[in-house]
Amino acid sequence: MRVMQKSVEEIDKRVDWWAVLFMIGAHVAAVAGIIKLGLDWWMGASVWFSFVVMVVTFSVRTLSISDSFHRYFWHQSYAFNQRFLRPLQFAFAFVGTTAAQRGPVWWAYMHGLHHANSDREGDVHSPVISGFWYAHIGWIFMLRNKQIDWQSMRRWAKFPELVWLEKYYVLPPIMLATTCFLLGGLQAQERFFSGAFTTVLVGFFLSTVILYHLTYAVNSLGHLRGYRRYPTKDHSCNRLVLAFLTAGEFLHNNHHHCPGSASFGVTWYEKIADWGYLGLWLLWRIGVITHLKVASQDAAAT
Repeated sequence: MRVMQKSVEEIDKRVDWWAVLFMIGAHVAAVAGIIKLGLDWWMGASVWFSFVVMVVTFSVRTLSISDSFHRYFWHQSYAFNQRFLRPLQFAFAFVGTTAAQRGPVWWAYMHGLHHANSDREGDVHSPVISGFWYAHIGWIFMLRNKQIDWQSMRRWAKFPELVWLEKYYVLPPIMLATTCFLLGGLQAQERFFSGAFTTVLVGFFLSTVILYHLTYAVNSLGHLRGYRRYPTKDHSCNRLVLAFLTAGEFLHNNHHHCPGSASFGVTWYEKIADWGYLGLWLLWRIGVITHLKVASQDAAAT
């Protein structure tokens, strides 16, 4: 039998159905978590622990996506203390990978394509080019967007631990979910399984889904609606309230104006919203990181 070769167009349209199934499952689990949390509260069971776990996992992973995957692995807005480079670099990468947004090298590579072609052909998630829903979430399910050009990311290929993390990116989220399950059960004591399921549904899945949509909204809403402080060549804009929820990521127009800067805020209230930079500043002060770049906002727009 003659085997027909798939055309480039057919390959480009292939869908990663495993990613689709996981995304559906994550959303179902998140809704189940809200229902379970409500039922536990209605029945008089303690729900504070699961809620605290959700806040912690959301906050830590939001910070890690912003400070690690974004500001470090692509923009190189700071460096780690050379004495502890590899363990610190891997620790930051590992924590970011628990957000279930694949590994740091893939994340940074896709973000690099966005900056190189912002709101033009070649931008993998531009609402101006592909529409809101594709830019928000649809692009994630396309197999053509799963590959890494390791030649362009060769500065990370020399670290075997990062290459390993890219290959086994599913392990950190599984480990975090398992930890949430066990901690919830141990805290609930005689109600082990009830507490365990509430905590994993709320502390991992609900936290993950909220983080997903806030991260994706930077790509979609962040190029549609908001205020523009600088006349960049794309449609990037800022949204202050969402900036507070994303460690400063929604100061997107500011970021596109000075992409290499570790700081996204200009006014005092934007600087408060950019708590991702505040975290880096504290690490710089104690010597964990070095070469913290804060570019002048008078730099040329990009």
